[in-house]
Amino acid sequence: MAGGLFRVQAQKWIIGLSVGIGSTLLVLFVLGLYFASRFEPFLREQTVSYLQQKFNADVEVAALKIRMPLGSPLEILARKGKGAMVRISGERISLKLRSLPGSPPLMAMRKFSFEVDLNSALEKKALVRKVRLRGWS
Repeated sequence: MAGGLFRVQAQKWIIGLSVGIGSTLLVLFVLGLYFASRFEPFLREQTVSYLQQKFNADVEVAALKIRMPLGSPLEILARKGKGAMVRISGERISLKLRSLPGSPPLMAMRKFSFEVDLNSALEKKALVRKVRLRGWS
C-alpha cells in the first residue's frame, strides 16, 4: 500500500516538473521572438547606416533576419544585454557609390551573416564576430 502511494506522488512530481520545464522553455521561446522582432528594425537601421558611412554608398538590403539563441532572453535579463549574442543574416545586399550614380554596384552579396553583441550594438559601437559572405561580386 505504501509503495503505491509513493508511486502516485512520484508521478505527480514528474508531471509537475515536466509542465514547469515545458512552460519555462515556451516562455523563453516567446521572449526570444519578442526581442528579435523588437530589435530587428533597429539592427537593420544600424547595419545599413554603418555600411553607408563606411563606403559612402547607397545600401539596399532585400531581407534581414534576426535570430537569438534560446538562452538569450534569460541572458539579456540577467546581464542587462551584456554578452547576449544575436545572429543577423540577410539576402541580396548591394552598395552603390554616391559619387557615381549611374554606375553598377560597388559590391553585391547574395547572402551574408554575422553575430553581434546586443549590448554593444545598443551603445553604437558594435562588436561583430563570425562574418560570413556568400555570392560576393
